[in-house]
Amino acid sequence: MQKNNLRYTFLFLVIVIGISFVGCKKFVETKAPDTLVNGDNVYTKDATAIAVLTGVYSRMSQGSPAPNISSGIESFSLLCGLSADEYTLFSGADSKKSGFYRNALVANATNNIGTDYFNVIYDHIFYVNTAVEGLSNSKGLSEMVKQQLLGEAKFMRAFFYFYLVNLYGDVPLVLGTDYKTNTVLSRTPKADVYLQIIKDIKDAEETLSAEYLDGNLQKYAGVAQRVRPTKWAAKALLARVYLYTGDNSNADARSTEVINNSILYDNVSINNVFLKNSKEAIWQLQPVITGRNTEDSRMFIVTAGFSNNTPVRLSDTLLNSFEPGDQRAKPKNWTDTIRIPATTGALYYYPYKYKNNTANVTEYLMVFRLAEQYLIRAEARAQLGNTAGAVADLNVIRHRAGLTDYSGSTNQASLLSAILHERQVEFFSEWGHRFFDLKRTNTLDALMTVITPKKANGSPWQTYQKLYPISYFELRRGPNLTQNPGYN
Repeated sequence: MQKNNLRYTFLFLVIVIGISFVGCKKFVETKAPDTLVNGDNVYTKDATAIAVLTGVYSRMSQGSPAPNISSGIESFSLLCGLSADEYTLFSGADSKKSGFYRNALVANATNNIGTDYFNVIYDHIFYVNTAVEGLSNSKGLSEMVKQQLLGEAKFMRAFFYFYLVNLYGDVPLVLGTDYKTNTVLSRTPKADVYLQIIKDIKDAEETLSAEYLDGNLQKYAGVAQRVRPTKWAAKALLARVYLYTGDNSNADARSTEVINNSILYDNVSINNVFLKNSKEAIWQLQPVITGRNTEDSRMFIVTAGFSNNTPVRLSDTLLNSFEPGDQRAKPKNWTDTIRIPATTGALYYYPYKYKNNTANVTEYLMVFRLAEQYLIRAEARAQLGNTAGAVADLNVIRHRAGLTDYSGSTNQASLLSAILHERQVEFFSEWGHRFFDLKRTNTLDALMTVITPKKANGSPWQTYQKLYPISYFELRRGPNLTQNPGYN
């Protein structure tokens, strides 16, 4: 919930980030503005306007400053996974990671663990609100650039609110940049936030390009980099949101549109999924730090031992969930192993979806991918009573993993359980999928009642822990903002 005087500072910084994008082929190749950036000239030139949105993607990809929601040591992929049953945390971990792992988050005057995402996501929302306002009022941009960027900004606002409501429940719905208005907002019911999310995605769906565009919003002459949101990314997010809100018919319809676009999207072999620009990829984030691939590869790959920089191994719960013969569990595919001490020590498994830690960039961080659309459609069809369609989609994912056709019961409860299980072994260590799936299917309490005491030296799971707390200091700044139940 940012103050208005941060607006121009942000615009200057984010344009510098977008223009000086490092590590790979640049999104934006243009000179910095000759004069101080302000609200009057950012949106008078295509290049500087493009750089605003480019800067948002760059910040997401960097893995810093912490906590960064998308990559690195405080991402959703790590901390939300710690909140669920995906990892075992090493014994010397810092208090923040330990708090997420033990489901012991706090928010008071002296200690705030689990609150950072609230502030960080609202920072991102403020930035895209600034872009929406600036673009909407602009008179100097080419119409194509203006419409594409408005689509990107609204898509990103919906994307950020999706994670906000899944972490915190009812949240203030901030759609502008007036800090006087924003500071006094109260929490909006989650259902109403979802209505705004759907509205923003539909708006984005109408204006985003159906093709991947380069840093100047032109069609690629060569291999397209799948690093800016497209109409298909909007459809993919909308399919997910419809599934989460119980609109199964629309979840089926939107995921089908993506799946049917076989020119752009198709299944690829298991070790090609996370490569840059793979046909599995609907939207990826491009590495931006020179000499690195993804921050996830740096965090998950254990080369010597566990530390606060490589803090987790895969939990026994997850490892025992893989069926015999599942190629996703096979070392050097989506997992790998290390013995500590070397040769004679215990064998530990860690995520290995991203394999490259070198300066030669071969992998981009996956945000949306085709497998999710198949499993969204499978679940929606199971809910709608289309058993054959649900099983067919489930089998697409199973076959790639080297498994045979699903042979369990096709009653609705059993089939939905099988799809949830498939999501567990398909999306582990990705974007908090497991934590969110358990919450939305009302299975979190039953599982964590067993898991949490094992992680927290006997401390019990309590149902309020499914939501994260809001910062004590944010509550003091917002007179109408209230804390999530259970956090005092």
